[in-house]
Amino acid sequence: MQIQSIQLESVLTKKEVIPGLDVWFGSLIQPNWIKRRLKEYLLYEEKERAKQFIDQKSRSRYIISRGLLRWIIGKYINDCPENIMFKYNPYGKPYLDEIHRTGISFNLSHSHDYLCIAIGSGKDIGIDVEFVRQLFNSISVIDYIFTEREKQTFLTLEHSKQCEFFYEVWVRKEAFVKAIGKGLSYSLTSFDVLDLNIEIKAENGHLTVWEIKELNLDTNYKAAVCYRNI
Repeated sequence: MQIQSIQLESVLTKKEVIPGLDVWFGSLIQPNWIKRRLKEYLLYEEKERAKQFIDQKSRSRYIISRGLLRWIIGKYINDCPENIMFKYNPYGKPYLDEIHRTGISFNLSHSHDYLCIAIGSGKDIGIDVEFVRQLFNSISVIDYIFTEREKQTFLTLEHSKQCEFFYEVWVRKEAFVKAIGKGLSYSLTSFDVLDLNIEIKAENGHLTVWEIKELNLDTNYKAAVCYRNI
């Protein structure tokens, strides 16, 4: 069976967040025949990078996530996945090259065996998904992540609810710093995500507003997508 003979929706699930912004999500555990076909979508450089992963599971996750990203983008811009060329900003965020740039933006995140890909038209976007580790000692790191208001909210919660709250805040912040294209070089304590919107000044001095949407995709994961409200 060839991958072209099935629908992308049978591999991943599609969710429309708002008009013009979709999230595709699902498992990174796929049959070998799909993995082999997805690998054919990769460029030589991507195949060489896959070889650098020491363990088979990480190598497989990379091939499947990268191949699915190409498949999804190709679907939106009506081109073959293997024809897509990426460029990267100074912080490592990928975007489409000039030939394929059609107002489409995208972002990818995966955690354990779960993958999320956000793709939108005319929007800067970022997405993050995290597997919830219930025994994680979140209080040991909140000083490096939370604003004072977020910290106080966290400390007022019952211990049983603190872990869930931590991951909710974490994925919102990750989605935002990925949306603005700066990643973890941007201080996580410099902005608050409790209200699900963020206002910052752009480099030109203009105020920009960013919206965050929580994604209820799987009971074992927390996820959020962030986009610029134009």
